[in-house]
Amino acid sequence: MVILLIVGLALEVPDHGVAVILPTYASLILLAAPLIRAPSKLLIVFAGITAGIGPLIWILRQMLLGAELSRAPVTEMDSFAAVLDNMLLTGPYPLVVWSAPFLLGMWLGRQNLRSSVASTRMIIWGAAATVAGRAASQILVAFFGEPQDNVGWDRLSTSVGHSQMPLWLISGIGSAVLLLGLLLKIQEWNRWWLRPFLALGVMAFTAYVGHLFILAAVIRPGPQDLLEGAVATAGTVLALVAFTSLWYASLGRGPMEMVLQVPRL
Repeated sequence: MVILLIVGLALEVPDHGVAVILPTYASLILLAAPLIRAPSKLLIVFAGITAGIGPLIWILRQMLLGAELSRAPVTEMDSFAAVLDNMLLTGPYPLVVWSAPFLLGMWLGRQNLRSSVASTRMIIWGAAATVAGRAASQILVAFFGEPQDNVGWDRLSTSVGHSQMPLWLISGIGSAVLLLGLLLKIQEWNRWWLRPFLALGVMAFTAYVGHLFILAAVIRPGPQDLLEGAVATAGTVLALVAFTSLWYASLGRGPMEMVLQVPRL
């Protein structure tokens, strides 16, 4: 947890234009510690409460800040109070909102994901939630109009990505569960043409850090248009797939994954 926090804050320094999520992961792991043995039903309840109340708390905090929604990322040079406020309430991944999908993920991780029935239910419920969140937002906007205030209560009608609002949480979590259910339908990941992606998944931490450095060193200040964005994305993915495949085949665990293992030595 401490390593994730330190690395995440340090990674805010390079000019990559990305809001680094690692400090939020660190705080979520701290949150998860007392809930590891909690009943599964309690995790669902907590996830639902957070999804409903978290956005309200977020709006109240933003209203106190006025229209100051865009804040510079905090780094390891900022005060503890600034870092805490950013992670809990005002940053791009506020814990008060993002704990909802994390808690649902804890519950989901306890299910028998090898079961075909489980993956089918994930596809069905995920698709339903995805459509329901977006549809409810469209209906509300049709009746009441687009939200006029970035920090007002009318923002609750939106399902725009990263809006931190309940309908976005519903549709966003739904799409993630849908995709996971579809991936679980792939019975054999050890096929030769899937192995590069297997290595990328095993070295996810390394790939995440690597893509930030690629953005900072190669791509920024671009891309300038959609075509450049597509080329930059494809190039970054191919570079990371190639690197992780070669590393995993020769050395196994990735470099950043090794860093996470240091405290256990």
